[in-house]
Amino acid sequence: MQTESRSPLSKPGSHASLSTAKLANASPISASGCGTTNAGARLTRRRAGAYFGGQYVEGPPKSERSNRTIALPVAITSELRRHWALIGEERLKLGRHWLDDDRVFPGGGGGPLGATTIRKALNAALKRTGLPHVRVHDLRHTAATMLIAAGGSLLDAQELLGHSTYAFTANTYAHALDEQKRATADRIDRLLQA
Repeated sequence: MQTESRSPLSKPGSHASLSTAKLANASPISASGCGTTNAGARLTRRRAGAYFGGQYVEGPPKSERSNRTIALPVAITSELRRHWALIGEERLKLGRHWLDDDRVFPGGGGGPLGATTIRKALNAALKRTGLPHVRVHDLRHTAATMLIAAGGSLLDAQELLGHSTYAFTANTYAHALDEQKRATADRIDRLLQA
């Protein structure tokens, strides 16, 4: 028995759809690997999954570095709590029909959340906000660029994305560093003129 999720994090066009698409890109994320505090949440990725020939296949991530824990902002943590409460209601409603697969973002009935559902949620959020079309994978680059623009280091970006080498991260996000250097120079200039 399958049911559509009533969670605000899985409805296309919902308030949190964009966050859902960002997080679901790392799917499957284990609910048991997720802890929340008043300071925010931490998610640990321990498995990876994809559809091959119409069949969903799941196993360990492609590298040891892909097994990582990421910290989430408090704003997303509050959405996760709302999401889990609704998922808990669905789980109770479906009883033994719920596929207890320990997912933070389950599809209908508890199983894997399909790529089409994720794309629809992202596209609806982009349309609603008037932002240009991007692929789900592009959100990784957006997150890393924003992290660097906010003062995060390339090492922070490397760890967040699970890149195997610092050089790869540096080559990929050199443009963000240039912008950060310009912003730093502008701040120094303002201090000197004060």
